Amino acid sequence: MHETAKLLGIPRIFGWEKHVYRLIPLLAVLLFASCNNWDRLTSEQKTIGNILQIQRAESRFRQLHGRFGSLRELGPTNDNLIERGIASGVSSGYRIAIVNRGDAYAVIARPLNWGRDGRRSFYSDQTGVIRQNWTDRAANQESDVLK
Repeated sequence: MHETAKLLGIPRIFGWEKHVYRLIPLLAVLLFASCNNWDRLTSEQKTIGNILQIQRAESRFRQLHGRFGSLRELGPTNDNLIERGIASGVSSGYRIAIVNRGDAYAVIARPLNWGRDGRRSFYSDQTGVIRQNWTDRAANQESDVLK
């Protein structure tokens, strides 16, 4: 057998090298799993950035109009203070909503598909504090502060 392999130019595989070939499929699975976690983490980070953008936009909108605005009012078809994707209410795998309450507002962001698009929901209001909830429920003013 070794003579045939030698004639064909196939290198001889020694003890530990056999095991390396067995690890390749396992490494591929681990790499794929880590990419999925990276996508979810990236989606969550983008959503936090979107909330920060909304906070700045709400502050500016209030300076201009004396009240807080809706996603549509903050968006490019009106005051152009936030990106079109955010203004649509769906961005980076999250559904984003603004609830206006007179002299206050709340931003709520939930993953479109909890567990796949994100494992946290977010809440923020005119105080500028961002809160998070690690369950499949909407974050609120009682949720843990994002640190």
